[in-house]
Amino acid sequence: DILNDVQQRAGMHRLYAYVLSLMGLGATFMGVATLFNFLFDLLLPTSTVLGNSLYMTLADALSTLFVGLPVWVWYWRQMIAEAAQPGEDGDHARRSIIRKGYLYIILFVGVMGIMVTTGALLYNILKLVLGDEVPDFARLALDLSSILLMFIVLAYYHWRSLRKDNQLAEEALAALQAQFSVVVFDEGEGVFAESICAALENECADVPVAVHPVGETFDETLKKEWYRTMRADKPISLLMIDIDFFKLYNDHYGHQGGDDCLKKVVTGLQANLHRETDFLARYGGEEFSVILPDTELSGAHKVAEEMRQAIKALRIEHAKSKVEKFVTISIGVSTVIPQQSMTPEILITAADQALYKAKEEGRDLVKSGMVGNDST
Repeated sequence: DILNDVQQRAGMHRLYAYVLSLMGLGATFMGVATLFNFLFDLLLPTSTVLGNSLYMTLADALSTLFVGLPVWVWYWRQMIAEAAQPGEDGDHARRSIIRKGYLYIILFVGVMGIMVTTGALLYNILKLVLGDEVPDFARLALDLSSILLMFIVLAYYHWRSLRKDNQLAEEALAALQAQFSVVVFDEGEGVFAESICAALENECADVPVAVHPVGETFDETLKKEWYRTMRADKPISLLMIDIDFFKLYNDHYGHQGGDDCLKKVVTGLQANLHRETDFLARYGGEEFSVILPDTELSGAHKVAEEMRQAIKALRIEHAKSKVEKFVTISIGVSTVIPQQSMTPEILITAADQALYKAKEEGRDLVKSGMVGNDST
């Protein structure tokens, strides 16, 4: 109810301002037209208006301008400022039917005035060319030309105002779009994603785009590599990665800030995987997993340490972290040579336990161990 009452009062104030602005504009238009009449009466030698009548015309012009111009400028500037506001308030003002009606009415009047005065001017010129008598043609042509000029200025100025409204609306929409990410899911080799990203770059350059390849899931990949390494009697390693105090980061910087942080972390992690068989997946809200087939514990620990250092080197500000002033990660590493009696879950459990130990010992650490052995 309070919100509706505020909106009603704002709407009434807007209506009041536009009515007064329209009245002030009309008086200004008449005052300028009268001022042109005075100048033509003063300058043309054929003018029959002399003495007091001439100065009465000047007095009428100036008095009308002194009343109308300040009223129009005062209220119109308020409406310009209201429409130029950032955010929802400015958008609401620009979409107001009162403002649109005001601008379109003046544009209509301006265009019709241009058509009528142009037609009258051409009609009298044609009469003169065809030999018909046009009394005091020079004065008539000046009067019509001055009125035509005024209608052109009137229409052009308010057309520019309407165009400015549209431009501000586009900028507001672009700013709103930039707050939301576009996720492109691609099942192919990236051609579809590239075409979508290129189109978005051309049309909405400020919209962040993330490409997510749709292929095998974490469980499917782990199962496939598990049985492959089992047959080859080779080790398989798993990294469980957690962003330290990410919930505090999300609470402090907002969901958009959290999404941006996740994208940077993913990029940093991916940059440290150099084989096609290495598989990075998001495992939870702020957790990631990396499957490293054919990788011994020492090699997996080295990859994990490189990842930890790479994320730290990004220096992503984290004002609420209890470890550093920047985003850090904790990593648990486990390695096993799969046997018939085992399942992939044993590798996940061991990596989770190593990650828990890294977090328990202060975070921003890598802890690792062979399945069945103590973590290091």
